Amino acid sequence: SAENWACVQRNVTDCGQPQLSSSIFTSIRSYFSGKNAAELSADIIYPGITTYTTLTGEAEVVSGICRDVFEFCVPLPKTFLEGDEPPAPTEEGVYIKKGSLQTYVTWTTGYRTQKAIGE
Repeated sequence: SAENWACVQRNVTDCGQPQLSSSIFTSIRSYFSGKNAAELSADIIYPGITTYTTLTGEAEVVSGICRDVFEFCVPLPKTFLEGDEPPAPTEEGVYIKKGSLQTYVTWTTGYRTQKAIGE
């Protein structure tokens, strides 16, 4: 399992219908295209892991407030791990996450809401 990940996080603008924007992928692509402290480049290793975190309470949703976030992480290739630390990102919003990421996969129909996938 991968232990080092390049990640980016984006705020969700509509909790009722959360959608990923292409900017989340563009930032990761930039990191792998040399926008890092060592100016290393490599192909992106797919699949990446996308997580959706619910931070918004029911009262906030009623008021039109959404604090939920998407996080997209891609494992780092071995060429990025030859030193003591992976190269630091130089683009704002990209960060390195260390450790194994656990994921759970489920199948649902319709919109993916917290109620549909379970809390």
